Amino acid sequence: MPFPFHVLPYGLRQRIRELVTPPEAYDLQIAVGNDTSGLQPVTILKTIQSVEICDDDAEDVIIGQGLFNFKDQTISEIPQNTVFNATDYLKLKHTTENVLNNPVFHYLHLKNTEGLIIHANMVTQELLQLLAQKVSPTTLELKFRETEVLLPDIFSMFANIQSLAYSNLYCGWARDLANAAKRNICFSNYNVEARFEDVFNFDAGDVDRLLKVCNNLNTTDNWSLFLYCTLSDDMDIPKAKSDITKYMGSNFKRADSSNGIRLCVSLKKVALFGASECTNIEFILNE
Repeated sequence: MPFPFHVLPYGLRQRIRELVTPPEAYDLQIAVGNDTSGLQPVTILKTIQSVEICDDDAEDVIIGQGLFNFKDQTISEIPQNTVFNATDYLKLKHTTENVLNNPVFHYLHLKNTEGLIIHANMVTQELLQLLAQKVSPTTLELKFRETEVLLPDIFSMFANIQSLAYSNLYCGWARDLANAAKRNICFSNYNVEARFEDVFNFDAGDVDRLLKVCNNLNTTDNWSLFLYCTLSDDMDIPKAKSDITKYMGSNFKRADSSNGIRLCVSLKKVALFGASECTNIEFILNE
C-alpha cells in the first residue's frame, strides 16, 4: 500500500524533502506512488554496475558501467537530484570507517547491490556495522592484513551472504564456519600468498561437518570451500598433496572433475627466477 504522504501539509512535505538525502528521497518517491507533489525536485535514479572508492577523503570515485567501461566521477559534480544504483558491487580500497562520512554516500543507492568488496590494511567491526546499514550483499570479499572481526560476526551482520572471501585464516575458522553455515556458503581464504602451515591449522572434522551441512541443503552448487596457499622452499607439490591427503583423513577422498560439494586446495610453488607452478587438489566426503 502506498505511503499516505499526500495527507501531510504541503509545507511539511517540502521540509521533509529538504532534510532527506537523495537515496532517501528516491525511496520516498517509490513509497508515495504517483503523487510526488512536495517532493520536488524529483530524484533521478541512474543504474550503474559498480562504484569504487579508493580513499576515505576521495574527491573522485570510479563508476563501472559495463565490461571494461569505467570512468572517474568527481563527487562535487554529481547533480543534487541524482542517485547511482550500483547493481553489481561497491568496492572500498585503503579506507577506514571514516569513509562513511564521504559525501559520495549521499548519492549511492545500495539496497540492491549484490557485492561488497573491501581491500584494506585493517577491517574493523565498526566499518562493517556501518556498511551493513546500507548494503545487504550476497557476495562479500574481505582482503586485509589485520582484523578483529571473526566469521560469526560477519554472518550476524550480513545475513544474506552466499559467497565469502576472507583473506587471513585464524585458529578455529573452520569450526566457526561450520557453525555459521545456514545455507551453502562458497568460502575462500582469497590469499594465494598464505603459507601452507598457516592454512592447514584446522580440524579436518570441522570441514567434514561443514560439507555435510552443505550436502544436507540439497544445493546444486559445485564448490563450497577454496583454500589457497604457497609452499615453502623445502616442500614440493607431490609432497604437499601427500601431506594434505593424510591431514584430511579417511572421511575424505580425492575427487575428479565431477560436480559436487567439495574442498579445493590451490597450491603454488615459487621456482627459481620467479617462475611459479600452480595446481589444485580436490576432496569430497567419503560416503
